[in-house]
Amino acid sequence: MAKDFKSYFQAIRDLAWRNDDPMDWTRATISMTHEEEKRMLYTLVKEYPRQIETIIDAGCFLGASTLSFGIALEEREWARGGGELHDRPVFSYDLFLNDSFGRALIRRKTGKRTQDHDNLLPFFLHTVGDKLRYCNVVAGDVCDFPWTPERKIDILFLDLLKMSRINDFCVENFFPALVPGESVVIQQDYLHEYVPWIPITMKLMEEWFDFLGFCQSSAIYAVQKPISAEDCSRIVETMAAMTIQEKVAVIAAAQDPIHPPGQKAMLELSKLWCCMQADELDYFDEVMAQFPEELKELAWVTERLRVLNNRRAAAG
Repeated sequence: MAKDFKSYFQAIRDLAWRNDDPMDWTRATISMTHEEEKRMLYTLVKEYPRQIETIIDAGCFLGASTLSFGIALEEREWARGGGELHDRPVFSYDLFLNDSFGRALIRRKTGKRTQDHDNLLPFFLHTVGDKLRYCNVVAGDVCDFPWTPERKIDILFLDLLKMSRINDFCVENFFPALVPGESVVIQQDYLHEYVPWIPITMKLMEEWFDFLGFCQSSAIYAVQKPISAEDCSRIVETMAAMTIQEKVAVIAAAQDPIHPPGQKAMLELSKLWCCMQADELDYFDEVMAQFPEELKELAWVTERLRVLNNRRAAAG
């Protein structure tokens, strides 16, 4: 456990989990989350400098993130001889309904054939095992479960912001419960092009957050000042009123701390998806014309651009 929050946040900046030995459970769990991200979640809990009250595990899917948290909580208990936890600190949210991504992943990892809309809760329970004792399972649309800001959140893991309405709900619902100087937020889909509202949100809220670094596609933040419900509502209203040009400009500004070409490419693609999702096809053409040539040398970027151009052509 870190001795204080200053050293805790510095360890995150230093990507301390990369120094850990490989953990078998990070390889064995079926997940869309990278092994390094599982080690990161484990480390954030294991090294948290004080007693943990609440972990929000939003988008737990088949249970890999929940297991990461549970193993770390168990080890914290062992280190203290038991007695640290007064209730179940982890709140794991998911629809627990299969889709094409889940179907393909489960088939690839296990050989099992599943169907769309199959109940994934049995897979989750199998993965989590006896660590379920640390967990409150919340099955359904997260937007149907308001959070009380009086219960403060220590670690907020967001891996379900696949729609802008869910992003808005989580900003207004969870952010006011974060503790300045102590809480950590993990935006797991930050470096995915299909969810442009995530980099837009975090850039607009940069006065409240201190960016600590990336772990694979996840962006990690410390909370640096209190976030009021009014602050969150104002940010959500601002995003709703923004023009497509303003949104693309904010995504461009969010690229400032990013250096690796692959990460820059993700946000460049995010600009294009932002235009496509808004049906702003003329502006899509302008943004596409400005796409950096050096990033097109990445094979996976070329393929993503081909898909986008096909969608643009189909849209007329």
